[in-house]
Amino acid sequence: MALTEYRTEVWQKIDGARHGETQKLSELQFVEGLSFSKRLNDVGECSFTMKLDDEKCTPENIAIGQNEIKIFRNNELVWAGLIVNGIPNLQARDLQVSCETYETILKNRLVEYYNITTTLNKSYIAQELVQHSQFYKKYWDIGVRIGLIQGSGVVNEFEKENEYILDIIQELSETNDGFDFEITDGKAFNVHYPSKGQTKDTIVFEWGVNISDPSVEYNANSLMNWVKVIGKDGAVRYVEDVGFQKKFYGRQGVLVHRDISDLDLLKELGLEFMRVQKNLETIFNFTILPENEQRLTYNISDFETGDVVKLKIQEGNWARVNNLVRIYGWEVSLDNEGNEQTSLEISQL
Repeated sequence: MALTEYRTEVWQKIDGARHGETQKLSELQFVEGLSFSKRLNDVGECSFTMKLDDEKCTPENIAIGQNEIKIFRNNELVWAGLIVNGIPNLQARDLQVSCETYETILKNRLVEYYNITTTLNKSYIAQELVQHSQFYKKYWDIGVRIGLIQGSGVVNEFEKENEYILDIIQELSETNDGFDFEITDGKAFNVHYPSKGQTKDTIVFEWGVNISDPSVEYNANSLMNWVKVIGKDGAVRYVEDVGFQKKFYGRQGVLVHRDISDLDLLKELGLEFMRVQKNLETIFNFTILPENEQRLTYNISDFETGDVVKLKIQEGNWARVNNLVRIYGWEVSLDNEGNEQTSLEISQL
């Protein structure tokens, strides 16, 4: 018997609404293979299957590109987003439904031209772009509103032309003195500085105790310790880390910012880029074991993307970890009995 209760609802825009107001349309009683995920500074996903003869499996209910899905865990809203794809399988007589969190709308919102030549906070640029995208045209507002905006680093000049908003905000988030961002299940656009999440070192994931199927990947293919930064109108800066060249040999890369001519800013962007790229990429994945009387375990109500938790793996010489790590993504999958399986993607600090 499932330890948790899940509910999947379909929501639709209220007829004639101008500001993204929605209302509950139906509750899906018979979905199979439900899984949903969230990722830090990116689009989360959800998928499930419905039988074609299900009375709720109609083009009006599962309206691709129009209606929204909301998932509740023990009456707590834990995931929400837009229905983006539907693939009917006539032989199996079912419909595979795919959804994405509200950040997906920013993938298709274009910045035709944006230019500043004075000092401006990066987080406020992100705020301005999101606000403008909501009210640019009569029917463009999906209900996203500005929530928490924490001031981040600044730029002295910034120019974009014919680029998508999500790409621009992700680029700003990855720079030195950048930020983390999200659109919440309640449609609030938040910018967190310097980062989203909390340190929760009392949450300990330990191999053999409360996690299974751990995997660790160490990757040197993306190493860079010498970077050429190319800017606007032929501006170029070079940055390097001799200490890491001594350790890993010379690893070169190119970073392009065609909208920036300030040499100090190009250097700053290069250093931040290299700070991430000069270390081995280390990614951990594992599955949280289900709760029982003898096991202390955790679920998505205990943590969120961006949180820092502790990971302990003691297995041989290669897989020996006893560190604080950061959660970059999680995924929950349900079997047909409603039992949940939660997987995490984390990385060393």
